[in-house]
Amino acid sequence: MEIKRGEEITIEIEDFAYGGKGITKLLIDERPYVIFTLNGIPGQKVKARVVKKKKSFAECRIIEVIEHSEFEIKSCYQRISGAPYISLPIEKQHQFKKKSTFDLFTRIGELSNLDELFDEFICSPNSFHYRNKMEYSFSTIKHDLTTNEELDDEFALGFKHSGTWWKVEDLDQDSGMFDQELENKLKDIRSFLKSTQLPAWHPPSKVGFFRHLVVRKSFANDELLINLVTSNQGLKKFNAYKISYLFTITIWRSFSRIHSYS
Repeated sequence: MEIKRGEEITIEIEDFAYGGKGITKLLIDERPYVIFTLNGIPGQKVKARVVKKKKSFAECRIIEVIEHSEFEIKSCYQRISGAPYISLPIEKQHQFKKKSTFDLFTRIGELSNLDELFDEFICSPNSFHYRNKMEYSFSTIKHDLTTNEELDDEFALGFKHSGTWWKVEDLDQDSGMFDQELENKLKDIRSFLKSTQLPAWHPPSKVGFFRHLVVRKSFANDELLINLVTSNQGLKKFNAYKISYLFTITIWRSFSRIHSYS
C-alpha cells in the first residue's frame, strides 16, 4: 500500500491521540506507518483524504464515516461539523482525553512515574450550554451535511462548515453549546430575515447584506445581547425596529439592545 497526498483512502480508527486525532497503524514496506485523522473516533471506519504525507506518518481529514464506533450514541443535539464528538458520551470523552494526555507525558516527557505524580482529572462543571458568546454566519453558499453537498443561491444561517470560510451549515435546533432557546428558534429568525428580500453575504465575491449574528449571554441575569452585523449594501431597505421586534417576540427574552453596522 502506498500513501499519496490528495488521494482518498478507507481506514479504521484504532486509537486516540492528543489534539483530537484518531490513530491508524499500518505496515508499509514492512515498516510501521501511522495515519493521524482529524476528529477520528476509535472504532470508526472512514473514507479520508490525505492532506499531509511524510516518511513515517500521514495526516488525513474525514470525508465520510462509513461505520460508526461502538462508543457513539444518538445525540439529541444537531450534528455540526465543528463539534465532531457530540455523539460521544462525555464520560468516554474524558477517558480519551486523560489517556492521550498521559501518553504525551510518558512518550515525549519521558515520565515513568506519572501515576504517582497524577492527582485527579478535573472536568468542566458544565458539559452542555456552557458558552457565553456565539457567532452565527450568513452565506448564500450552504453546505448540506445530510448529502455532503455544496448548494448555491441559498440563505444559510448557522456555523461555517469545518475547514472552510465560505460555506455555512444551517442550524435548525440546539447544538448543545449555547443558549438552547435561541438555537431552537434560529430557523424562525432565518426565515424572517430571508423574507426581507435582503440577501445573505456571499464570502468569495464580498457582496450581500446579512453577515453575522453575534449573541452574548449573561448567565447571571439570563439575558441575551444580540448584535446583527450587516454590510451597507441595501441598508436603506433595512427596518431595524421591525427586526428588533422580531427577536423580542420570537425568543421571549429581554434584550439590552440590537443594532446593525457596516
